[in-house]
Amino acid sequence: MSNSIRYGSQHDTPRARFAAAVLLAAFLVSWALPSSTQAQPARSEVMTSQTSAIEFYASNYGEFGVNVATGGAGFFYPRGSHNQYMFGSGLWFGAIKNVNSVPTKLFFLTYNPNSGASWATPGERSDYVSYAPLYNSNDYDLKTGANIKPGTPPYRMQSWPLWLVNGGIKPAPLSPGIFVADTALRKVGALPKSLPAFMPGVQEQMMARFNDADMQQYELRDTAQRVGYPLGLQIQQNIYSWNIGRFQNVVLLQYDIINSSRDTLHDCVVAQASDPDIGNNSNDHVRYYEEAPELRSAYAWTDPEEKKYAALVMTLIEAPTTNDDGFIDNRNRMKYRVEGRIGTFPHWTVEMDPTTLSQRYDFMTMPDFTVDDRASDIRALLASTKFSMKPGDTAHYAMAYIVLDSIPEYGRALYGGEPHRTLAKLPTRSAQLEATVGALLDAYYLKGFDEPSAVPSVWENANGIRIASMPNPARDATVLAFALPQGGDASIRLTDALGRTVMERSLGHLEAGSYRETIDLSALPAGFYMAAVNSGGAVSAMRLIVTK
Repeated sequence: MSNSIRYGSQHDTPRARFAAAVLLAAFLVSWALPSSTQAQPARSEVMTSQTSAIEFYASNYGEFGVNVATGGAGFFYPRGSHNQYMFGSGLWFGAIKNVNSVPTKLFFLTYNPNSGASWATPGERSDYVSYAPLYNSNDYDLKTGANIKPGTPPYRMQSWPLWLVNGGIKPAPLSPGIFVADTALRKVGALPKSLPAFMPGVQEQMMARFNDADMQQYELRDTAQRVGYPLGLQIQQNIYSWNIGRFQNVVLLQYDIINSSRDTLHDCVVAQASDPDIGNNSNDHVRYYEEAPELRSAYAWTDPEEKKYAALVMTLIEAPTTNDDGFIDNRNRMKYRVEGRIGTFPHWTVEMDPTTLSQRYDFMTMPDFTVDDRASDIRALLASTKFSMKPGDTAHYAMAYIVLDSIPEYGRALYGGEPHRTLAKLPTRSAQLEATVGALLDAYYLKGFDEPSAVPSVWENANGIRIASMPNPARDATVLAFALPQGGDASIRLTDALGRTVMERSLGHLEAGSYRETIDLSALPAGFYMAAVNSGGAVSAMRLIVTK
């Protein structure tokens, strides 16, 4: 082992110990890989994405964005550039469970940013010793669900696991298909009106199932059962990515978390823990996007480096909705699009890392939106509000990572070299963030990813003015988001297909920066319109579709 990761050396940092641990894990996994005489293959699996502009690593046990084989970062943009944006991430779940009649704070994770550990086990709680692969839609026939990847070993020749049955329609983002555990039933006609379920409009879909049943995977090990484990979690994860349109720089992670135990879990919280490492890992910043709480977003950026890096946005797409009694009510899932909010967004350095079960639970549940722009090696947690789960309940959680080149900080003194006193005059909003997140939310909840309007071309850009609208097509209203390269008198105008002005609004003098304006469309007939932004005589316009 090299001196750089030798335990006890001057390089003995949590990250170095993690690198040593994952290198050892990679060796053990490779040692356990199936030979021609082994009936039981290795169960842990890591796969690299093949399609989107973001190159990322995923596993069948909940770790995302980490390259286990090298002990290094596993999230790069653009593909093939080796420009890293994240060292790793994974699901965190906290709950209060009655253990011997005592309410006890418990916690489960699929990624520990210090040790690299995942407590999850691939597969089903009822059968957690069998092989459970990480499925990739690129390996399957979209009509039959059959594995078509050349050279696939026999133990991987399973059909696609998600199916439409009993006359189900094509999957919507809120329901990606029904998991069929019996591999013999994964064929057309084996179940009533069954067809394989692939997410329409998604260029690459990865699917895995894992659970918390094998407590030897926990860092607690032999003490886990004594303190009240397992919680009884069965988790299904879908990862969606695109290679065209606005979403080519987006990766969407969707989780179904099932309480398969006989216990009621109280005051639960679910979150994605992330370790953003943009270029060098010691000079990153992170901030909650408080300007638009309804977008449930935060982002990380780096101090100037030799290479030019963009920003890493973290967005909470969905979390559990509840009844008045605090228990999950999945009949209200659509309400989360507008009413949902982040429960907490703590960000911290390794010195602040919570260690005990109680500390970790409190860390996830205490509201924290502190603005702290100090450069450091930083971690962040995008958490839901509290909910309770009865036996059999399913908690739905989805979040997205987005790489954007436009955030307010890129116009501040940090990059422009301007005096600190000018910060108050500079923009605090990001039109690019708001337009991209808005389009993603529309696609997830309303249109689906196969609708052309859900994956529009990149921003219209003329005379340096960037412009976009969300949603588009729109029915009653749309938000026109735009970014001005310099200050000036500004206005917006809406014209119909014959060039007639149907709406005009003066915005007065605007400084350079990002803005958004809501346009009322309720009185307009259906049709095609042009929305234009004029600033200082420069004009940028885009087509807007109004439906009724």
